[in-house]
Amino acid sequence: MDHKNLIGHDGAVHEGLLNSHTGFMIDVACDAGRYSVVHHYEKLDPARVTDAPLSCPACVVANSPATAQLHRGRIAHRYAEDVLALADTLGCPPARDDEGLRLAFVALSTENPPPPSLYALIRERVTDMLTDRALAVP
Repeated sequence: MDHKNLIGHDGAVHEGLLNSHTGFMIDVACDAGRYSVVHHYEKLDPARVTDAPLSCPACVVANSPATAQLHRGRIAHRYAEDVLALADTLGCPPARDDEGLRLAFVALSTENPPPPSLYALIRERVTDMLTDRALAVP
């Protein structure tokens, strides 16, 4: 997953989380959601990518060393690794829908399962990891 600074509709600079293979914008690091940067059914305008520093307070907090473990992208990555490890153990494809992810976290006996609002980002992380695996095969 790539991280790029993106200008939102309100002018704030958010940290965007993009698919590393397609460049498709997945989400932003804060709870503002991807639609704070793009409209529904709209692709990311390359003009929204910027080198300006983050100005969204929640994105700045998510990127500070003290709260790095609370970053939505890092949380989703940890959960995606767990889902893939479970799939590898069971010898089946990983869960990719909401109910499958919920059941995977039940099977993993996750003490603090992720909220359903994070499932889309976890699903994208799983997809990104599966793509990396597929590309590594000679």
